Amino acid sequence: MREFVLMMSLMLASCGAAPQANVADNQVADENEFPKPGEYHVIRDVTVGNTTNRYETDSSVDASSRDQLLVMVSGSMDSPFCDDRRVTIGGGSFSIRQDCNNMAVDTHGTYSPDSIDITYERTVNGTVHTDRASYRLKD
Repeated sequence: MREFVLMMSLMLASCGAAPQANVADNQVADENEFPKPGEYHVIRDVTVGNTTNRYETDSSVDASSRDQLLVMVSGSMDSPFCDDRRVTIGGGSFSIRQDCNNMAVDTHGTYSPDSIDITYERTVNGTVHTDRASYRLKD
């Protein structure tokens, strides 16, 4: 998880760290539907251009509330360089779109009490970078 959060922080670093403009929240979610806190097995596939690398690790995760899930999948995403952020979380899925200077970041996926699937798509100067992560609660 630390590696994943670090990668996302680096990926979004160009977006800075100040209050967000135009935050829209489209849904309210039932707190009982979120993933249980615990140890998850994580598989990540990172694709840049035509090259994909796979990473596997186990990580302690707590995304058991809307706010915790939002931070996990998008970080703080506060930035003076990002002029638009749209968030939808609820019903077992999420979608976050943020536009920052020459970069657009789309984060979407699904969650259940024992799993989280996340896809990040970052487009920078016409090149798409994709990161897919699958979290499964360990027994």
